[in-house]
Amino acid sequence: MASAVATSPTEALVRYMDASRYVTYSTYCLLIYDHLLTFADELNLVWQSRSLNLVKVLFIFNRYAVPVMLAVDVAVLSGGLPSTTLRRMCKGWTIFDVVIELASLSSTTCITAMRVRNLWADRQDVDRFLNFVWVLQFLASVGMVMNYVAKNARTFSYEPNFNICFATVHQAWVIWVPAMVFHAIVFIAMITKVLSTPRREDCPL
Repeated sequence: MASAVATSPTEALVRYMDASRYVTYSTYCLLIYDHLLTFADELNLVWQSRSLNLVKVLFIFNRYAVPVMLAVDVAVLSGGLPSTTLRRMCKGWTIFDVVIELASLSSTTCITAMRVRNLWADRQDVDRFLNFVWVLQFLASVGMVMNYVAKNARTFSYEPNFNICFATVHQAWVIWVPAMVFHAIVFIAMITKVLSTPRREDCPL
């Protein structure tokens, strides 16, 4: 008869930290790899144009500010930064990181909304509806993030045993719900437009 193996809180924490590190390192490598694959397209489609508009600003922000922020996150998570540096920066950096993540999420949903609104350029009611939904999810996300920071900021601290920034966070997944709902609505709007657009018999979907 198999017996359950008791796991101490420290052992569980180490396993969670290792899993978090592996996921972070692998996804960051995929991000950089994607940047390298699409850099030629970026040169042709973004930097060749001298005009500056909202979409271009949002793209550049997500393209370069986010990887830099994530690079610092990787350094913090790896435990490779000096302990004196981590002690000073933990709380402030964690809050700043959350704010930047919110800005990144909001900017990507904004670009997505613009793209789908262009598909429905002939329908002002759809355009207004998508604008309303984006503003609604943005306000909901900001409110949830502010509530999250207010409730958990006191737990953002330096963990000397592992030389990392640490926080006790509960129910953090709900922060992503507004954006998930927004993307579901946008996806439905996009598919509806595709299916309602006339096309020739020899033209694939």
